Amino acid sequence: MSTPDQQDDAAERVPAQVIKIEGKEVWVATHPVAACARCQSGQGCGAVAISRLFCRNSQTFKLEATGEFREGMAVELLLPARTVLNAALWAYGLPLMGLVLGAAMAGWWWNGQEIPVILAGLAGFILALGLVGVRSRRLLQHPAYQPHLVVPQHEWR
Repeated sequence: MSTPDQQDDAAERVPAQVIKIEGKEVWVATHPVAACARCQSGQGCGAVAISRLFCRNSQTFKLEATGEFREGMAVELLLPARTVLNAALWAYGLPLMGLVLGAAMAGWWWNGQEIPVILAGLAGFILALGLVGVRSRRLLQHPAYQPHLVVPQHEWR
């Protein structure tokens, strides 16, 4: 279990709750949170309503327990911000680049004919999505891409 002084300030923090403990593994559930305090109080711009369309339910994760936890305990999942940025660039940037490069190469090769440009752009997009899938399966095993379970600072007071 990490103490507050060991926590990385440049990390994405997601509030969670311990729901089950199995040996050296801890099951935690996250809950959708509002983007800001105004949204949480119901007075915001409504962006939270859009986020709830895509993530209504809590998500459950099984993590290695590196300390003592109890069921019902409030915890945080930490993932280094650089890791989140890197994953987002791969997930969104590579397919976009595949689409643009595929369409650009077909436009050059077939003198801008629409059908080949569209098909090549789509093929580049699909190929890049496949590469993202292969890379993401590899990175799921890498320790830097695993969330760390910590007790929030208010639990230490």
